[in-house]
Amino acid sequence: MLSVVIPTLNAAGSLEVTLGAVKAAGGEAEILIADGGSTDATRAVAEKAGAVFLPAPPGRGTQLAAGAKAATGEWLLFLHADTVLAAGWRDAAA
Repeated sequence: MLSVVIPTLNAAGSLEVTLGAVKAAGGEAEILIADGGSTDATRAVAEKAGAVFLPAPPGRGTQLAAGAKAATGEWLLFLHADTVLAAGWRDAAA
């Protein structure tokens, strides 16, 4: 299984599109949002998409580490909260 780790901080404006691209590829994937203290709707967007929301200490490195530690997948994919994966990304990753 693939675990997708996305560090966020006030990323509600872009996160929905990012999560949509991950989910559109199908297949089994665990999505973890490692959040550094957002004050916007980041948590709501993540939970609406079925992602696991993990509060983490601020800082991209610590957020990535927290997401990796919580991940249960055999493979990790780290994304920025504004990354939109192209169609076919899952086949390329496989």
